[in-house]
Amino acid sequence: MEVHAVDVLRESFEGSCRRVTRKLTGITDGEYFWEPVAGCWTVHRRSEQRAKSADGSGEWVIDSELPEPRPAPVTTIAWRTVHIAAVNYLYYDYAFGPATASFDLEMPGSAAAAVGWLRVSQEQLRDVLHDSADADLGETRQTNWGRSVAGRANLADCHRRAGAPWSPRSASCEISIGIELSRPATPESRRSVSEPFSSAQTGTTERAFGLCFPCR
Repeated sequence: MEVHAVDVLRESFEGSCRRVTRKLTGITDGEYFWEPVAGCWTVHRRSEQRAKSADGSGEWVIDSELPEPRPAPVTTIAWRTVHIAAVNYLYYDYAFGPATASFDLEMPGSAAAAVGWLRVSQEQLRDVLHDSADADLGETRQTNWGRSVAGRANLADCHRRAGAPWSPRSASCEISIGIELSRPATPESRRSVSEPFSSAQTGTTERAFGLCFPCR
């Protein structure tokens, strides 16, 4: 049977979406907003002053700062979830739409609303891949971070890395670890949390949850 590159990319994209949303299924607001250390970047009401700046057009905003701070601040599951979804919306708008959107979106204010918002952001990108053929993969598209890329191929690759099950820098991994850390500890959960981060590659909770801006 002939294998098409676009089919491989669709499968990779679908897999990364499933991993991230599966980790978030049933998450409570307590787990979603849990802060592993003081001073986390998170999603919060506009009236609450936290980072130097924040993105969002409504009552709820997400902490941000440009240029990117060093060292990177620790981020909550709320921040990671909303950031992934926001990047999806902006990627779609710039690569396949009118290229007018910014991070001043209407941010969700609860775990359930954020998971729904994330799913919708995945759907519009899924539709792009569904309607694509191999010949479309190399087509250059603009991005919200200022570079032109192979829009469809780059989209699938970004999501593959974001959803990789145990890559120390993947969103799926960091969300999973965050949920486990926010729950009462048991001997089993301590082992499952510590094993992927036992090497010098990651080291501390702060490094495990530090933000990155791959698509900012």
